[in-house]
Amino acid sequence: MEKLKHEDLKISIIIPCYNVANFIERTVSSVFNRKNDVNLEVIIIDDCSKDNSWEVINRLKHIEIKAFKNPENRGVSFTRNFGIFYCNWRYYNVLGWR
Repeated sequence: MEKLKHEDLKISIIIPCYNVANFIERTVSSVFNRKNDVNLEVIIIDDCSKDNSWEVINRLKHIEIKAFKNPENRGVSFTRNFGIFYCNWRYYNVLGWR
């Protein structure tokens, strides 16, 4: 197996969220602060939150993220798999906020 160089890594970070408006900005900035030379893709899925999570996510669209909103609460497993479906890269990590 060929060993990948750090700068060749392409990683998708999937962030399913539900009622976590107070933590979204800090989470996304934490991901991008550690970016370094890695090609990074961030996917945030709002699982029909009752708070203003979706509004906070929309304010973050000036940075390079993909954002989706489930029309109904489907649970963290569905939301995580939804994010995996939209990944462009082979390697991914899931941060579950619930």
